[in-house]
Amino acid sequence: MSDKGYSKWLTGCGIGCGLLLVLAIGAGLTIFMYTRSAVRELDQISKSVSRVDKEFGRVEDFTPEPDGRIPPDRVEAFLAVRKATVGPRGELARSIRTLETEFSGPTAKPGGFWHAIRAVRTGVGALPQIARFNQARADALIENKMGQGEYSYIYCLAYYSYLKKDPGDGPDKIKLSGSNSVSWEGHDGPAQVREQSRHAVMSYVRRSMTAILQNAVRQAEKGGAAEKTPWQETAEKELNELNSQWQRVPWADGLPQEIEQSFSPFRQDLEQGYDPLLNMLEFIPVGQH
Repeated sequence: MSDKGYSKWLTGCGIGCGLLLVLAIGAGLTIFMYTRSAVRELDQISKSVSRVDKEFGRVEDFTPEPDGRIPPDRVEAFLAVRKATVGPRGELARSIRTLETEFSGPTAKPGGFWHAIRAVRTGVGALPQIARFNQARADALIENKMGQGEYSYIYCLAYYSYLKKDPGDGPDKIKLSGSNSVSWEGHDGPAQVREQSRHAVMSYVRRSMTAILQNAVRQAEKGGAAEKTPWQETAEKELNELNSQWQRVPWADGLPQEIEQSFSPFRQDLEQGYDPLLNMLEFIPVGQH
């Protein structure tokens, strides 16, 4: 990867990168070189994501089942992917908690050059963990024959629409922006950071779900059917709602019966598989630089 490539990666690809870049500039060349050395370990992320897209298509290529139901084996596949990333997610979560408590909490140590060095080292330590998380998820997606579109579709509907999780869930100081970059907001309160992350996550959700529901509506046209099925009419109605309410959680007023019944037998497993701290990481398009 070229020096230019490092710069682009640092500004848009992984959690904590905005923090690392700011600290690198503030603390000097030594920290930047240390950061750059760690970034070199992350090239596998792009390759892994590209591999999933090549086999199963992009997020916007996914089309739900013609009757709207999510087959049990696909929910099980989603849960298997979640289970496969438990270890890497745990490592990454610990690094994030360390950053938030040691360097910005009430017990944070005094600032200065060496404090910045420790912060960068903690942040840099998270970069290979991001790589391992994405590698584990990519491998699990391929093993379970699931593309990123199907994964995102189930994640959004299961957690935001069915279990009513907050799309703004995430760290208190690490903010996901609308440009899919991540920065450290040491002066913003948790409520401000949550709202900014919610806005960024919902922008992604709207783009992906709009494309996926358009695919569902077009199924009738591709199949030559004279009329839309009840599910396709439901999808078309929700598509119109999403187009008129930019921050709307899909089916905020209640999931279609077909989808709710698909999730019902797996409610406990879905609940246990949710990770609020790393929620926003699910929607950073890692590897796209």
